[in-house]
Formats: sequence, structure tokens, C-alpha cells
Amino acid sequence: PKDISEEIKDVTSMNRRGFGAVRVDVELGESKWQTSIFPHSKNGVYMLPVKKQIRVENNLDYDDEVSVELVLADFQ
Repeated sequence: PKDISEEIKDVTSMNRRGFGAVRVDVELGESKWQTSIFPHSKNGVYMLPVKKQIRVENNLDYDDEVSVELVLADFQ
């Protein structure tokens, strides 16, 4: 969501990587992994890429709405 993306930008202003990427630890269902989130090039809202293996493990389809837990990895 835009409000959370703005908060991430504020908190990570000095710790972003190339293309504005931010390292995160993710939990979705029973799956846990480390990755980066990236701001969308047009609206700046952060996007979380989810690998096929994770989608299969959690029975996810393209338009499914999910809840995830993100922890900013550089701030633990």
C-alpha cells in the first residue's frame, strides 16, 4: 500500500540499494525467505516479487490477495 511504501522510504532513506531496492525478511504462510522489495517505476509503491516455488507451496494464483510479514533486514 502507498502509505506503507512512504513509511519504508522514510525509514530506509540511507540504506536503499540499486533501483531503490530494500532488503527484507518475508513470511507468507509457512514460507520464510530473504529478498528485496522494489519501488514500482511509475507510482513508487513497493512490490514484493514472489518466486514460483513459494506460490506453489502456498497454493497461490496470480490474482490472490495475501497477507505477508515484512521485516526490513538492514534494521534488525
